[in-house]
Amino acid sequence: MALTLYVAGVDMAHIEIEHLTFTYPHASKPALEDVSLDIAPGSLLLLGGKSGSGKSTLLGHFACCEPPEGERSGSILIDGVPLEDMSPFSWMSKIAFVTQKPDAQIGSGKVIDELSRGLVSINCEQSTMRSRIAEATAYFGISNWLDRDVDELSNGQKQLLKIASAMVLNPRVLVFDDPISQLDPVTASTFLSIVHDLNAELKVTVIMSLRTFDEVYPTADMVAIMDAGTIRHVGTPREVACSLYLGNDQFAYALPSSVRIYHGVHPQSDSCEFPLSVGEARDWMKAECEARGAALRHLPDKRMRGLLEQSVLKFDDLCFSYDGAHELFRNVSLSIAKGGVHAIVGANGSGKSTMLKLAAGVLPPARGRVSIHDSRRGRWVDAGQCAYEVALLPQDLDGFFTMGTVRGELEELVAGRHFSQEDIDRYVDDFAKTLGIFAYLDADPRVLSYGERQLAAIAKTMMCETAVLLLDEPTKGIDLFAQRKLGKVLHELAKRGVAIVIASQDLKFCAEYATCVSLLFDGKVATTETPQAFFSSNILYTTQASRISRGLYSNTVTDDEVIVLCLENGWQKHPNGDIGG
Repeated sequence: MALTLYVAGVDMAHIEIEHLTFTYPHASKPALEDVSLDIAPGSLLLLGGKSGSGKSTLLGHFACCEPPEGERSGSILIDGVPLEDMSPFSWMSKIAFVTQKPDAQIGSGKVIDELSRGLVSINCEQSTMRSRIAEATAYFGISNWLDRDVDELSNGQKQLLKIASAMVLNPRVLVFDDPISQLDPVTASTFLSIVHDLNAELKVTVIMSLRTFDEVYPTADMVAIMDAGTIRHVGTPREVACSLYLGNDQFAYALPSSVRIYHGVHPQSDSCEFPLSVGEARDWMKAECEARGAALRHLPDKRMRGLLEQSVLKFDDLCFSYDGAHELFRNVSLSIAKGGVHAIVGANGSGKSTMLKLAAGVLPPARGRVSIHDSRRGRWVDAGQCAYEVALLPQDLDGFFTMGTVRGELEELVAGRHFSQEDIDRYVDDFAKTLGIFAYLDADPRVLSYGERQLAAIAKTMMCETAVLLLDEPTKGIDLFAQRKLGKVLHELAKRGVAIVIASQDLKFCAEYATCVSLLFDGKVATTETPQAFFSSNILYTTQASRISRGLYSNTVTDDEVIVLCLENGWQKHPNGDIGG
């Protein structure tokens, strides 16, 4: 379909952020401190940083209806006009803002009502409104959603709806706060392709915060890395990659697989030689393989497989539907073993979250059985009849926290275990340090950043110390460094015999830390494989490392796996520029 809807993008917007400092009420230090950025008209700025670095706070100042509350100095100007001097009509006509929390921006009612709400507020004519909604829903493949209730949608579907609702406003500036974290790979790729077209062809200015840089980094005009409320690095993608590596900045871990693999193989090379895209990285790797006469190599699967003979959770001929509507599951059977990390992947709306709720006993099956091996009774019982064996991390954290501090949340879970207060304090502190949340143990979990709150919720779920741990989109909103700590903790729990199930759209995390992967499709489990077998055979549900190395190496699905095989071939580049042998 030709891109015809967003004609207003030709009127480009120049954005200036000048010495912006912002402090939340009752906070001891600013969330933003003297932030200045000049964003050229029609450019794409990619914003990165650890959880709590200030990304969401900065982008939140572009929200017309719900900017962050607190003390602010400095300014944000669009074409020389301060945002606060714009009327709501002018603001909404120029800037579309999509947060990483779809429920915070979406009301109830029908999907068509949500798509129309913004257009009505800017007095859009009915004929134009119908045209914009028709094209936007066709782009995103949601035309058949129009009469559905918003409350029936999955979180990922709500995020897609919010993105479509932003697009129909025909904005000159698009601001996205981690928009793809809850989208399946196919939908995320489609969305990013549309954003790229709007930016490249119609010069709509785009500001986008992303947790992982793989897809957008090569095409960004400018990259800014935040840390502790300030801009730590800023420049072109290549300049920022050079700066990160030359400064030994650990945020280099978040760079795309193409850059990380090249640097891992040639750590002494000129940073300007980095391939930025998958295509560039494949060309580099192919040329180097041919120059060395390297043969196709296969990486053995050495992953932890779990105690496959000891199942603890089973789905037997499971059938389920919401309110008697279209069946979400039809005769699904799956066994979850102790001692492993089992990832459930699939498209938005395929039933991943529902599957975890069924396993936790929150929802009853329509037919079939979901059962858990009850260690206390020594037999299989229906899910829900042994809640003490299961802990569930939901996607929606509203109402999840009940105490005034993160420490209080965690202490409450161990208070009844006959520990002294000193032992409880030590236990909570040690666990918090392991997961990286020690710094905000005494903070109210409800006022933390999105990523910090997610980590606190994960810690609370793990503290339950159950035989079965169910995590729904656990990496949502948390940076790659926190993900690495989380992955290590999950493996430690698995080694102790815990059965861990994660529902996730984060394929890179699943490839790195899962021990088994199941794909949901058309109401059934389409396949269950080890991560290497699953990701190395797929085209869309795969990793950039697999795409880069495919046809040259076999069974490599993570950056480190590709680097290991390259180094085993003697690809190191010495300081004098020669390739080692």
